[in-house]
Amino acid sequence: MGGCVSDEDQAGYRRNKAVELYIRKQNKQYDREAKILLLGSGDSGKSTFLRQIKHLHKVDEGLDSEKMKFTSVIKHNCLKSFKDFLNMVQAREMEIPAKLKDRVEQVINSDAELDEEIGLAIEKLWASKKVKKCYEKLEVHLQIPTNSPYFWKIAKTVSQDDYEPTKDDIIQAKIRTIGIQETHFVHEGIKFLMVDVGGQRSERRKWLHCFNNITAVIFLTAIDEYDGKVLEEDNHTNRMLDSLSLFEKLSESSWFENVPFILFLNKIDLFDAKIKNIPLDTIYDDFDEVIKELGKEKESKRTQSVYYLFNKFKSRFRGKGQLFHFETNATDEQVCSKVFNSIREDIILKKVTGVLI
Repeated sequence: MGGCVSDEDQAGYRRNKAVELYIRKQNKQYDREAKILLLGSGDSGKSTFLRQIKHLHKVDEGLDSEKMKFTSVIKHNCLKSFKDFLNMVQAREMEIPAKLKDRVEQVINSDAELDEEIGLAIEKLWASKKVKKCYEKLEVHLQIPTNSPYFWKIAKTVSQDDYEPTKDDIIQAKIRTIGIQETHFVHEGIKFLMVDVGGQRSERRKWLHCFNNITAVIFLTAIDEYDGKVLEEDNHTNRMLDSLSLFEKLSESSWFENVPFILFLNKIDLFDAKIKNIPLDTIYDDFDEVIKELGKEKESKRTQSVYYLFNKFKSRFRGKGQLFHFETNATDEQVCSKVFNSIREDIILKKVTGVLI
């Protein structure tokens, strides 16, 4: 008698089992976690890439929540960077069209915040081909945000009292990362934690707190800095050499044993523009020899140049995990989306499920 179970009890039992199974599936779905470190030297594009990820995955309502923070920064950077540029033009006695000299003095002597009059002056100056030519010659020596010309072109708009940054403006803006910034989001069953840390030397001592339980390291290098640009911090250390040295030290760290490294050859758009005027074989004496060793003689000069620089990082890689690389432009949303999806499918998913050892 005691062993008899009514139809109603059996139905309830089946419902409970179904609910338990559903809960287990849900828990298992989100058991898969990926902690990704974004590392690299200062101004390599880490924070820009993270902003794209936040926008794509609607973290904290995407970029809308950051508009207020960026407005004053963009205005300040737009004016300061252009003044720094013009001061160097004058210091090196470079030629500026006579009709524009009054506007040069107007911008340099401006002590106020960016206003409409100064914004218009910046736009007019930047529209000059001769001024752009000066920038091409001085760019390697200037310690200003890489994307400053983007804002010089729209300086009058930025100068307006009611200016509100667009999504592209926020992506292009430069704000130095201080300390550690964590971003959480869920994508197709994986809980992601992306950690962005300051790339300047003074910030690197803080990185150790982030090194536990890492799924993958994304290391960004500004590939357009192959021509000798120096660090902002000390004004003499070659940025590319600093990036290579940092990459080597991180890859050999015991913290990252068997952790896959994902190298972003970032700012590929700026690189493509620069190599037309400053080919790599005019900078590196061993360029042709390395290309021959790599068996890339029949490739285009552009492809050879990318392979050459990637080979520099590959030769410095000391990790036991795998090394992957991507050509990236962190200011391009489509590129970031495509690269992130490739990383998720080919690296992260395999790592968290134990396929990638």
